[in-house]
Amino acid sequence: MELPLTFSPADFKGKKVAAVILPDGREIAASTWRKAVVTILQDCDADPVGHEQMMALREKVWGRQRVLLSASPEGMDAPLRINDEMYLEGRLDIETLFDVLTKKILKYTGYDCDSVHLKIIDPALAPKLNELEQDDGGGMRMSF
Repeated sequence: MELPLTFSPADFKGKKVAAVILPDGREIAASTWRKAVVTILQDCDADPVGHEQMMALREKVWGRQRVLLSASPEGMDAPLRINDEMYLEGRLDIETLFDVLTKKILKYTGYDCDSVHLKIIDPALAPKLNELEQDDGGGMRMSF
């Protein structure tokens, strides 16, 4: 299924990401939530205005006890590299990670969050999809 980035981050819990669809329509494979976040931030960083805004946010985006967007990976538990001078703390649960991404970073960059979509796999639906892919006796197969 495909969900917008602006969807409630709580609803991403228990699901897996497969790809990110960026505002320009490019689809980038992402096997983890962290890779999805890095892909989105690097896309924002590729725009000169987005880059400037994100660079200005370094050392100003904080969690409860530590900086979450920094010029250096030092002091981070799981630094995610956005560029050579920008790192995001990646040791956050999915909900917090996406709240930081959308509400503490992208909100201030002018990045078009409404046009970003995530291709999601719901493991709870996988057995049902596998059943549909099985031969129905008539030689027809359905796959998603």
